[in-house]
Amino acid sequence: MDDEQGFIDPIKDTQGAWVEQLPEEIREEAQTFITNKNIEDFPGVMKSVLGAQKLIGANKVVVPGEAATEEELNNFYKALGRPETPNDYGVKPLDEMPDGFPYKEELANEFAGEAHKLGLTTKQTQGLFNWFLNMEVDAFNGINKDREEEKQNAELALRKEFGKAYDDKLKAAQTLIRKYADDDVFKHLEDTGFGNDPKVVKLIARIAQEFSEDRLKGDGTGVFGAMSPQEAQSKIQELQADKEFSDAYMNKKNPGHTGAVERMAALYRLAYPEEK
Repeated sequence: MDDEQGFIDPIKDTQGAWVEQLPEEIREEAQTFITNKNIEDFPGVMKSVLGAQKLIGANKVVVPGEAATEEELNNFYKALGRPETPNDYGVKPLDEMPDGFPYKEELANEFAGEAHKLGLTTKQTQGLFNWFLNMEVDAFNGINKDREEEKQNAELALRKEFGKAYDDKLKAAQTLIRKYADDDVFKHLEDTGFGNDPKVVKLIARIAQEFSEDRLKGDGTGVFGAMSPQEAQSKIQELQADKEFSDAYMNKKNPGHTGAVERMAALYRLAYPEEK
């Protein structure tokens, strides 16, 4: 635009006089706008205005205020990308979940419901659910690790306590469980590992001692033949107090001497296994 075309640029050619033609309430703001945008002429003003107009016409999200209605909030959440219903999130578990982890579909449904109330997008919801599950999986793995270590330590202690009788005591406990536990209980013990838990084995083995061998073995095998070190020590003391046995044990001329010596030797091997 130039003088030959009869146009005088109000920004470029009037040395700022155009400001005086504006309403007083917008003069300062308009001058600041021109200065900040580095606008030098009227075409520059038009470019800036048209650019702003395009932005106004583009998709935009108006952030609701504190007094926003439920409808306004819902429109805002929808504009951000919240699906229509909680089911539309399609929340799913991690690609790899540890065996035995108690994952329930109801948990995902409840999570999706809360996420929908909060206006979360699908990506946000799945991301937050993944974070939550990872925390739960870490805790689950930690508990299992602690249980396994505790079980191993308990088994070592039980083996030391039972000595050579450990296998027989374990067999006795398992025999008792099989005989008196119904299918559901037996399956539960197998699934949870309680059937082989040293603490449970020790308890059941003690209970088994209250029953006669003939009543429990059932299959013709002697499951209670071996003694723990404590039981063997107790038996040694009992035999030492038995006058008839002591005579056979101490007197080489006694017909029962050889058997008494062998029996006492066997008891000592059970009573003090670490010395053998």
